[in-house]
Amino acid sequence: MISAKQAKNDRSLELSFTRAEAERYSIARAILSADEPKEKSFEREVSETLSAKLGRPVRTNNSIFIPTRLHPQASGLDSKTNTAGGYTEQRKVLDYVDALRQQMRVVRLGASFLPNLKYSVQIPTETATTTASWVVENNGSDVSQTDTSFGAITGTPHTLQSTTSASRQLLHQAAGNVDLENRLKLDLTKSHAEAFDQAAIIGSGSAGQPVGLLLNPGISTVAIGASGGVSTYANIVDLEAAPANSNADDNIGFLSTPNIRKLLRKTFVNGTGSRAVWGDDGLLGRPSYVSNNVPSTLSKGSSVGTLSAIIAGVWSELILAEWGVLEIVVDPFTSKRRGMVEITSLGLVDVLLPRPAAFAAITDAALS
Repeated sequence: MISAKQAKNDRSLELSFTRAEAERYSIARAILSADEPKEKSFEREVSETLSAKLGRPVRTNNSIFIPTRLHPQASGLDSKTNTAGGYTEQRKVLDYVDALRQQMRVVRLGASFLPNLKYSVQIPTETATTTASWVVENNGSDVSQTDTSFGAITGTPHTLQSTTSASRQLLHQAAGNVDLENRLKLDLTKSHAEAFDQAAIIGSGSAGQPVGLLLNPGISTVAIGASGGVSTYANIVDLEAAPANSNADDNIGFLSTPNIRKLLRKTFVNGTGSRAVWGDDGLLGRPSYVSNNVPSTLSKGSSVGTLSAIIAGVWSELILAEWGVLEIVVDPFTSKRRGMVEITSLGLVDVLLPRPAAFAAITDAALS
């Protein structure tokens, strides 16, 4: 939990850009600036501001801090309507975090982002609620008193790192080209998105990983059999009911593997000829996605390494915490003879689940 002094100094790493500054900022140019640390640039000035906010320098001379969000201040022109400025607006430039989100399945299902953090964050949870009682007047006994009880979960930074390469020519061209700039951001975020998505689903809680949904002891489990089994319409209905029985019935969504979807498209609600369990509108008409990050090599009883997971829940209860800065370390030497620059990106993230009962999972779904 942050101290009062920390909170007074700065609640987050949020930076305020004018619209022109937000459009001017370029990740490609930031990488080139890291390659030439003595060269002054707008991106280098932003990095130095972030360094001061963080209270620490970059790791090496060939490193640079990059903001994950670029929030332009309001201006007189409104690009929401064409006549007020929309006709003059360039094609949208993605924030780094926007590029990250659009590649993550848990975000598509509604997971919440908690961005631009500076310190570890503590989120209060309600462990017991106040209850009301009916009263019979003058019955000789007092109404029982019940008090609300609170707990807390703490989010702490976990380092997520990836390495890729880009040509010098691409970096120079991307610095002045919106489409190439967005392409570079998508390339940089791809491995981060995959690893973050996987951690949110089944992070181990060890080796630097956060604890993911499926390993959180507070979620409900719907079992198919002693050694698993092929999931049926009844199993999916039971899975949907589990979060609802914990008063979490709003906006439930499903997530599973591509092969489970394939199987349930061939499985019928009420025998051959009736509608498929996984129809065009998903499972039970709810938002339904698939991801290879959902495990398909689980074991139970005599079934070893062949079982898959199906998750149902209110995905807005899953919080993806992000400490709002990305550090990029540029290595201009390793691949210099190929005209390539090696780029290592490091982000700080965590996965938080204040209300685990909002989720349930089948972890023993067989394909045959």
